[in-house]
Amino acid sequence: MLFIFFVSIFAILAFQIHFLAFAIPENGIIGEPFVDCGGNFIEVRFDTRNPFVGVVFVEGQFKEPRCRSVFVDESAIGRGAARNAQIRLSFGTCGIKHTKREDYPRGVFLSVRLVVAFHAQYLSKLDRVYDLRCFYMEMEHELEKPFTVRMNPPTMHSKQIQMPNCRYEVLSEGPNGPPVYYATVGQMVKQLK
Repeated sequence: MLFIFFVSIFAILAFQIHFLAFAIPENGIIGEPFVDCGGNFIEVRFDTRNPFVGVVFVEGQFKEPRCRSVFVDESAIGRGAARNAQIRLSFGTCGIKHTKREDYPRGVFLSVRLVVAFHAQYLSKLDRVYDLRCFYMEMEHELEKPFTVRMNPPTMHSKQIQMPNCRYEVLSEGPNGPPVYYATVGQMVKQLK
């Protein structure tokens, strides 16, 4: 009886492993994703080898409906289902990051990380993660407005200015000391300008 129990558990596990191994659809992304950096949105499309029956979502935002696109219509596979996956994200949603660039060219980077999962319930070896960045360059605006500057004519000032009275003295014993006419090397003197 114990033998039959172990054989049945082994059979169930083997069936589940076999089912999981073949449940992953043979699919993949063809080429590079098409990214449209719109005026108030970012849209991304991925072309796939076979019809896509998975989910595209923003990393860390799976529970938010506007941050994911689900394609699970497996019944449409035989009827020419779409061979691409896409998602459109509005600015200010889904954790889209803004990074301002100050050097030339000035502008703003918007970045987001997307996960393309080929199965709606679990992650598989086919899944891919993309870091998307859109750059929006700051436009230079030059305004032209003619204006005139009226300069007043220069005015002439004629005033007699007295010349300065300058003197230079070498004194001993500080600024109030007697003038020095002769000195020896090493003697302390003060200059008065």
